[in-house]
Amino acid sequence: MLRFERPDIKAAASPALLQRGCVNVIGLEALRDKAGVRWPKIRDGVYARLEALLRQRLGPADFFVPLDEVSYLVTMPATEANDTKVACLRVAYDLYTEYLGVPDLGHINIYRVAQSGDDTIVLERIVTEELKSLSERAGTQEASQKPQGQAETVWNGGARDRQLMDFRTHFLPVWDAKNEAITLYTCLPQRLAFQHAPVIPVTLQDLSPKDRTKVEITCIRLGVEILARRLERGERFLIGFRIGFETLSSHISRVEFTSACRELPSDFRQYIVFTLTDVPAGVPHSRLGELVMTMKPYARAVMSEVPTFHRDFLNCQGIGLQAIGLNLEGQRLSAKDTDDEMLRLASAAKRLSLSTFVGGVTQLATLRRAHQLGVQFLTGSAIAAYLPDPGPMTRLHWDEVIKRQQDERSVAR
Repeated sequence: MLRFERPDIKAAASPALLQRGCVNVIGLEALRDKAGVRWPKIRDGVYARLEALLRQRLGPADFFVPLDEVSYLVTMPATEANDTKVACLRVAYDLYTEYLGVPDLGHINIYRVAQSGDDTIVLERIVTEELKSLSERAGTQEASQKPQGQAETVWNGGARDRQLMDFRTHFLPVWDAKNEAITLYTCLPQRLAFQHAPVIPVTLQDLSPKDRTKVEITCIRLGVEILARRLERGERFLIGFRIGFETLSSHISRVEFTSACRELPSDFRQYIVFTLTDVPAGVPHSRLGELVMTMKPYARAVMSEVPTFHRDFLNCQGIGLQAIGLNLEGQRLSAKDTDDEMLRLASAAKRLSLSTFVGGVTQLATLRRAHQLGVQFLTGSAIAAYLPDPGPMTRLHWDEVIKRQQDERSVAR
C-alpha cells in the first residue's frame, strides 16, 4: 500500500481507470538493492533516464508521476490493459538493461493498481509467469534468456560503457506527391544495439548524444559512399539524412558534423537533403536559423520537423528552410488529433511559402487527408517499405498508391 495526497495522482488512479486496467506502477527496487550504498549518488540519473524513456513511449494523453523513491505510477487512458503492462515492461526492461545488463524478468517489478482510497493505493505485483507472457509482445523474451554463467554487469557509479555495435543502413523512400515520383531516399540505421546487450534493439532516442552523433555521421558517410557508386552508373536521385536537434545544439557534436560534411565531395551536395529532427517547442527564431545555416552549405535543401501540437510557426520563417513537417512515427495521436495537426501544418506552410512533409503514414485515411491538404513529401508503410539500397528516381502515381493500399487491405481481410 502506498500513501499520497496529490490530487493529480488521485485523478490518475481513479476507480474508472482502475476498472479498465490502464494504471500500473514501475518499481525500481532491484536497481536500488543492486546499487547499495551507491543508490543516493545515482538515483537522480536513474529517474531522469526512466522519465526520458516514458516520454518517448507514452502519448500526449498518458500520465506518469513518481510515488516514492522506487515507484512510478503510469496511467494510459486510451490503451488496453495488456498493452499498458507491455509498455511499462518495455520501459522497465530498457532501464534495467542499461544499469544491470540483460535482466532476469524475475527481478523486474511491475504492479497493477488494485484499488485506491482517499489517500492510498493498493498494489499487486505482476507475477513472473505473466511477465514472461507479456515479454513476447514487448520484444524482450529472447533477450531475457541469457546464457548460463553470463557475467554480471559491474557498477561504476551508475554509468556503463554502452559502446555501439556496427550497424547497417537501409533507405526510406520519400514520395513527392506533387510530382508523383519517388525522388528522395532517406538513409537510416537499420538496427542499433549496444555491445553489452547485442540482442536488444534500441532506437535513436535511446542513445546518448555522443552515440547519436556517431550514428548520424556514419549514416552520412555510408549513404554518400552508396550515392557515389550509383552516380558512376548514371543513376540520379536525392539522398536524405536526419540530424537531431541535440546534435547541432552541442558545440562538440556540431564541429564533428561540419567536419564530416566538409570531407564530402562538393559536387555531391546537390544530391543531399537534411532534415532537422526532434525539435522542441519554443525554440527561438534565431536559434533555429543558426542550426539550419549550419546544414545549408552542405546540402541541396534543409527541412525541419515541428513538434506536435505546435501553434507558433513564425520561428520557421525566413531561415532557409524548404519544408516543415510532422513525423507521426511512434506518436500516439487520435485520428482527430492527426487531422488537426496536418491541417495546422498545411495552413502555416501556406502562409510561410514553405513545402510540407509528413512521415510515419500508416493509415489510408491519413494518406488521403494529407494528399487532400497538399502535403508534398510523404513517407511510411502506406507509401513504400524500407529498401536495402536507394534509387533510382521512379514514377509513382496517386492511383497506384491508393490501389496498393486497397489491395493490401483486401488481402488482410
